[in-house]
Amino acid sequence: EVLLFPALVLGIIVLGYIPRDKTENARAGEAMLRLLRRDRTITAAVLVALLAVSVEAVHTWMGVGFATTVHSLRSAQLSRLDSAKLERGYYANLMDVGRFNSQLWEVFSKKPANWLAVDFTGLKRFTGDFAQYELIRSSVSASQYGAITTNRFGLRDKDYGDTRPAGTLRIAVLGASSVMGWGVGDDATFEALLEKRLASEPLATGFGTVELLNFGVPGYAPPQQLLNLDRALALQPNALFYIATGREQGRSANYIAEAVRKRIAIPYPGLRAIVEESGVRPDMDETEMLKRLEPLSGRILQEIYRGLGERCRELRMTPVWIFLPQLREGSWQAETPEAQRLAQEAGFAILNLGDVFRGHPIATIRLEEWDEHPNALAHRLLAERLYAELARRVPALFESAAR
Repeated sequence: EVLLFPALVLGIIVLGYIPRDKTENARAGEAMLRLLRRDRTITAAVLVALLAVSVEAVHTWMGVGFATTVHSLRSAQLSRLDSAKLERGYYANLMDVGRFNSQLWEVFSKKPANWLAVDFTGLKRFTGDFAQYELIRSSVSASQYGAITTNRFGLRDKDYGDTRPAGTLRIAVLGASSVMGWGVGDDATFEALLEKRLASEPLATGFGTVELLNFGVPGYAPPQQLLNLDRALALQPNALFYIATGREQGRSANYIAEAVRKRIAIPYPGLRAIVEESGVRPDMDETEMLKRLEPLSGRILQEIYRGLGERCRELRMTPVWIFLPQLREGSWQAETPEAQRLAQEAGFAILNLGDVFRGHPIATIRLEEWDEHPNALAHRLLAERLYAELARRVPALFESAAR
């Protein structure tokens, strides 16, 4: 937070600008000296300003538009903080031994400098609310795996009408990077493949068309999906696919801790009550916050699922909880049964795809050794399995949405 190393570098630069009698031109006039001092002052001031706006707390305080611009200018290379995020995410199972290991360091060292940014630099805009950010709208970005295109609603999807057409089953698909399709082309996400399959091989007898709207946003934790559902409801879906990907409870507690630390207003009374009960405060360090919140992580997730389920019931939407496993087995599996139970309690229909990658070596389904997002093959496997599960459950899912 203090940016000690950049501050030291800046101090050295400023000291280097202090004039010395031995190096000054004895014939330089006062006007020239004033110009030199002015230039040095301007240079130092610009460096200080750049250091200041690079701090997230500063550039977000200056407005969502300014924060989005600063974020888009950042380097796509892994920073120390990005590395920490990756360690806690896809490689968390490697960290279960409780210490940093040489295997993880070796993996990081192989990652190209121009690899897709962990925090998807250039693709997100700050919103100034509890969700913090969303995908920018109407954009096309190049990646090693093809274009990443967003429509006018900020979805990585084709364009849709503002209102649901008559006779259409419109399904809002909420999730994080696996749903958005990190590391595959626009037409290779499991959501796009499934929508295409449902068009050619219809399952919903009560509907002429099925539209899947991809509301996946990289990095979204379960609490952020509450606001994501609000965005989705503006497009009048009549069904909801909530994609869970493991560690639902832990990621929920982590995000609540982040919101408290950043002093972000939590607009949900149930979650605020849990925060008050835990006693966490913005001035606490992260370790102390998580120590207090993790025992309440199940209740946090229960409150999130309850909120999503209630909104769906109010609007007579069909809510479906779909579990997508991580590619590598690990401690995340211990949380899944409880998360599924909480979703079922909240009124979700359950589709657990926990064994979808069984029999496929991890090297064949991951993006790269340093990036365990699902690759194109993994997305095809997900689409095929999800279609099969939907076909088996048509009476309980699609037909209820037709009423």
